[in-house]
Amino acid sequence: MAEQGEYGESDRELEGILAEMSGAAGSAIDNLRPKALGRLGFNALHRRDYAAALDYTAQAHEACQAAGDQEGVATYYENLMSLRAIRALETDPELGQRLLATRRLVAEAQDSADAGRYQASLGKLVQSLSLIGEEPEGDLFQALLPKIYGLRGFNEYKLGNAAEARESTGRALRASEAAGDVEGVRIYAANLEAMGAP
Repeated sequence: MAEQGEYGESDRELEGILAEMSGAAGSAIDNLRPKALGRLGFNALHRRDYAAALDYTAQAHEACQAAGDQEGVATYYENLMSLRAIRALETDPELGQRLLATRRLVAEAQDSADAGRYQASLGKLVQSLSLIGEEPEGDLFQALLPKIYGLRGFNEYKLGNAAEARESTGRALRASEAAGDVEGVRIYAANLEAMGAP
């Protein structure tokens, strides 16, 4: 229904479902509540109501945390970061543009690493850290640090620089913990373990 552009009707149905679930408990409720909230966020995003999209997505993220749904937590965390970037463009265009440029550099660094151009990837990551600066402003930039340090660790590992790989991956793990990025914590802890002790 929502895919056909009938967001208003979809919203009414989803809000009705959420109202019926109010005060109810159980695994079926824990499974359905985040999905309904996430769909309301999706609908709001497609109506370009970014504030509502952010609010519903944050509620979906919290509902997944409460239910112990780690996959949902990771998915809605990524969605939240993207929505916050979109919102920043609307509320603070200068900050939003810097954030977009940083995210673009990180994406280019990932593309370079995927193509086996590890040194080129490292160069893009240096540029992204330069845009962020030594003291990142708020969680929008902080949220990029796990990916930047993690990718830097991967590149260093592929280039045979074991000590630098462990150091960067350790920073990625600490940045993930600070940002509340549970998927990042899982990935970088496993990567560190795979790299072994120094």
